[in-house]
Amino acid sequence: MKLALTNGRLGPRKVGRYRALFAFTGNLLEALRHIMMRADEEAERALLLGAPRERVHVTGNTKSSTRWR
Repeated sequence: MKLALTNGRLGPRKVGRYRALFAFTGNLLEALRHIMMRADEEAERALLLGAPRERVHVTGNTKSSTRWR
């Protein structure tokens, strides 16, 4: 199965919580084929949590501000 994370956000206070979670579940970021983060700082935090570097990309906000009519 191919999974991707889009518009990823990872605040500094969440890193410890994710580390604790990964201690029980294994590193969930390894299952993702693409990890698209909103900012450089958030991408660095994903890398600190063990995300594979070649899968982490900074894309900015991928949400569209235009509403469908």
